[in-house]
Amino acid sequence: MSFAEILQNSLERRTSRTMALLAPETPSKARLPFPMEGPFLDIYTGLLRAGVFPLMIRRRQLQILEKQYEWGEDGEKKFADILKTKANPIFESWDNAWDSLWGNYDPNRQSAPANGSGRGSGRGSGANGRHPNGHGHGVGSSLLGAVKGLLGRDKAAATAAEAAVQPATPCESRPVMAGLRALMEHHAEANHYIPPKDDDVTLLKEMIRVHPRSIEDAWRELSQVHRQEFAPTDPNDGLRQGALAEAIIKWQYSLPHRIGELLALKAAADLEYCDSNFVRQFIRQSARSQEEGERAMPYLALYQKSMVAVIR
Repeated sequence: MSFAEILQNSLERRTSRTMALLAPETPSKARLPFPMEGPFLDIYTGLLRAGVFPLMIRRRQLQILEKQYEWGEDGEKKFADILKTKANPIFESWDNAWDSLWGNYDPNRQSAPANGSGRGSGRGSGANGRHPNGHGHGVGSSLLGAVKGLLGRDKAAATAAEAAVQPATPCESRPVMAGLRALMEHHAEANHYIPPKDDDVTLLKEMIRVHPRSIEDAWRELSQVHRQEFAPTDPNDGLRQGALAEAIIKWQYSLPHRIGELLALKAAADLEYCDSNFVRQFIRQSARSQEEGERAMPYLALYQKSMVAVIR
């Protein structure tokens, strides 16, 4: 297996599995953020293959890494070992690729000068699909085309997306992300989930830094603590009030912050005694004030407002 195949297969499998584990098993009446919904996973792999991986593999750091090892022999194991280190060229290239596609997109700026100056340029891809490292039209247009294909035959959405990336004048252009955002928002609306916000590039970047086994371990512990606090089979096995909230906070410190928020949201959705009051108190407990906690965990705060007030 080539290095490029190992890169694509390993990262796609790792991040998709993490998202699947964070998805609640209980059907939700309220909209959930995009990483927790199956329909987003359907288009996520297309985003990786058409947008993220092509940018990653062109990075000089990964080209050097590719030449350092014989990837055909135990290549996947070597790749997994590299991911265990906090600072490595794979993480750096992953971050750079997402930033190039997403990070400099400014919804308040309708266009950017064609020469690449101004806030609308920098590391982001322009409407002509040109990456600052010299990559040409292919990545931007192929990414948009891939997502259009995944959305199916919705001509209205495709037309809106194409209009979003057409040059406004011969001297101006709009970022490819504008068209991509139009498609993703339409897909989210059609499938009843919350689309990515501008700062959710951080959440997408954090996905690679979590091994799915960590989510499995966390959920196993939270489920056990939940039972022992709220419904112990043996009174001697019970835990004091607040044990579950403390366990969730512990995992929030162990996991990247945004991933920890999704884990807390999964607990709110799937664990029986995590009612609205419990979640509200948890948000307050996790920060210096209720307002600060809600700002730090906006998806959990939004979900809390849709929950049953008290169920115990």
